Amino acid sequence: MNVAGFQRMRPTAWIATYKGFATGRMIKYEVQGVAPADKILIADFGEPNWRSWRVLQVKNGRSTGRIGNFDSADAALASVPDPY
Repeated sequence: MNVAGFQRMRPTAWIATYKGFATGRMIKYEVQGVAPADKILIADFGEPNWRSWRVLQVKNGRSTGRIGNFDSADAALASVPDPY
């Protein structure tokens, strides 16, 4: 994925199922391609049948707080301004 100049989202957390580790749906991503001192995290705070993706931006060690209530991780990523 390449949105707003970012290279891609790297999965960092998921819900495990009875079938094994890392087999459930993704619930958290870290956005790749940001400055080394910064982070952009995208996480799903919703329920299994209801999605609520939110964005957490960290610039120079300071959080901007969680923003958004998006239906997908892609929509959450698209909401991040360029430059973030």
